[in-house]
Amino acid sequence: MRNKILSLTIILIILFSFSAFSSQCEEKEVHFRVLKVYWGVDQPVEVSPGETAQLTVILRYEMSKSLNNLKAALSLPRGFEAIGGGNESVVVYTKTIVKGSILELQFPLFIGSNVTLGSYTANLTLEYFISEYAILNSTVTVEFEVTGKPAIVIRALNDSLRQGEQRVLILILNEGDASMHSLRITRIHSSTVSIEPMSYESTGDLKPGGNLTLPVRSFVPASLSGKIASLTVEGSYLGPTNVAYSFSKTIQLPVKPSNPAPLRLTISPRELTIGRRSGISVRLENTGGHSLSEIKMSLSPTGALEIFGSASFYIGRLPPGEARLIETEVYVPSVASQTASLMATVTYLDDDLWISRSETHKLSVLLRGFIDISLTDTAVIPSAPTPGSPFSITMTITNIGTSTAYAAYAIPDLEGLPLKPFGPRSVYVGNIETNLPTTITINLQLENTTQRRMVLPVIIRYLDNLRTSHNVTFNIPINVAHLRKSETQVPKSGKTSVSIEDPLLLGVIAIIIAVVAVIVIVLKRGR
Repeated sequence: MRNKILSLTIILIILFSFSAFSSQCEEKEVHFRVLKVYWGVDQPVEVSPGETAQLTVILRYEMSKSLNNLKAALSLPRGFEAIGGGNESVVVYTKTIVKGSILELQFPLFIGSNVTLGSYTANLTLEYFISEYAILNSTVTVEFEVTGKPAIVIRALNDSLRQGEQRVLILILNEGDASMHSLRITRIHSSTVSIEPMSYESTGDLKPGGNLTLPVRSFVPASLSGKIASLTVEGSYLGPTNVAYSFSKTIQLPVKPSNPAPLRLTISPRELTIGRRSGISVRLENTGGHSLSEIKMSLSPTGALEIFGSASFYIGRLPPGEARLIETEVYVPSVASQTASLMATVTYLDDDLWISRSETHKLSVLLRGFIDISLTDTAVIPSAPTPGSPFSITMTITNIGTSTAYAAYAIPDLEGLPLKPFGPRSVYVGNIETNLPTTITINLQLENTTQRRMVLPVIIRYLDNLRTSHNVTFNIPINVAHLRKSETQVPKSGKTSVSIEDPLLLGVIAIIIAVVAVIVIVLKRGR
């Protein structure tokens, strides 16, 4: 019996010695290697004091022996606390662990509000089983950082909006405990207010408590008076560890009725000719009750206009009820548009309220096409029509202007002339394009007349690009041929005939008859 007890004791001593030797050998080796430590679950996040967050520790198993169970205990530095209490957070990993296995351990922690920003270290103790007789402990150092995080706040510096066009000042404020950088404003939009498209990008840092102001041009319709208008600002930025943040903030502002603009701008003339340079004048009138000073106005064309003269003007002072006239020169190229505009941007200082204001006025003008119809050729066929016979007049006209003449008609003015239409009275010509000859044929019939020559007015009636009717008249000379009565006729036998229709011949005959009569009378008296 004593021998059995002795043998069992020797065996236990040998096993314990082997286990201790094995443990000492393996403790000299690295069992687990820390690959990464970050706050967050799926993606890294930035944390601030007073928050609850998951601390993720990623390990890689380096030993060849497989493990079945692992217990990880994270000893927390002062100021950090495990969820549930205590300064140690414990996680149990139950999956099979082989060499090269990646372990992702997540420790839910509370960061005390008294924790300062900076780097921290904690010991992570790992307890695991090599065999049913060998339990090993391994400790690794975990380093993590509390950087703080930026927190963006967006609000409007305007306390309200007014009807019409205006500038809204958007304040972007960093109320977090860490700097932000690479701030981008990608979109500012509204479902009720018209917003001028804009974007903003900053490469600098916006420190905690720092701010910047963005001016946004907007137009508030009159239907929003007494209601609430909303503006949404969207963008993104990076935190101190390059964690990306995106935001969408909505600002709501009450809409008040708009005060009438103290400046009234009028342009003259209200109509310009296409293809020509024209002088224009803009009248600035102070319709308010305050004096305005430091008035700066810039003109910018929209559409077809081009400014040839000065585009920037300055007026030192404009008292209430007074007006100033400024002049410049513009050119309208050949375009199909019927209107054009000048955008007048005016900035000034209200002397009584001591506030700077900016207004934009749209000065619109009509663009009338320049049409010049010229007569380039005429032909009367036959060249000298006879009474009672039809004839035609062919006219070739050319539009040497800069705009097309629309829906043109050719109308002969027959009043007081021995002419009548031989077919339709007017001839439809259609559109008369620029620099292209257009041929018109008018068919008429000459009535009985003793006139040898007459002038026929032909009216060309057309519309310009503004659908205004215009007339241009061309005078066409017409020579008339008359048939002569035959005194004698030449029959087929070859006898001649003499015409007595010629007035000269009739005069000669009358003189001869008179002379013969005188001679006869004288002879009778002599007898």
